[in-house]
Amino acid sequence: MRALTACVMVALFVCSMICLALGVGYSLTYLLGLPPSLGLPVPLRALGLPIILLGGAILHWVFRYRRPVDICTSSYVTLMRAVKARRSEVQQMRREPLIVRGPYRYTRNPMYFSAILLWIGSWIALDLTPLLVSTLFVLSVLYLIIIPLEEGELREIFGEQYEEYAKRVRKLIPFIL
Repeated sequence: MRALTACVMVALFVCSMICLALGVGYSLTYLLGLPPSLGLPVPLRALGLPIILLGGAILHWVFRYRRPVDICTSSYVTLMRAVKARRSEVQQMRREPLIVRGPYRYTRNPMYFSAILLWIGSWIALDLTPLLVSTLFVLSVLYLIIIPLEEGELREIFGEQYEEYAKRVRKLIPFIL
């Protein structure tokens, strides 16, 4: 039952965040007087599709190493901990080992990296300025709020093992950031 609750709550949270990001993107585009489209040429817009496919492929790769239900459970624990500040639940609900194989060899957050690729690819393919603004918003929220919350939890659970992993592998964008 906990896994089902976790999946439902995470799905609702993700949908809410997507709506929020799009709302921020459209609102800022309007308030800043930005053009709705940047007029990208069609050949450049065509590059959006391979970027979207790459993001989807990375997400599929993640699922080979972590079951979606485990991702939902750990995300739910992090979310509830952030909201309720419950520490004892973290150890009880998280049963996964630290995963450092597959896409986790290149980035500590391959799901977020794939999400960013999906946002960027969508912006390029559709040439909508609000999607560009939304992408920047999502990247900022992930990098400044969500990833630090999750990393604090992982440090608490895995200790030195996570510290060593964090020294070897980039936080979000492989080989860069």
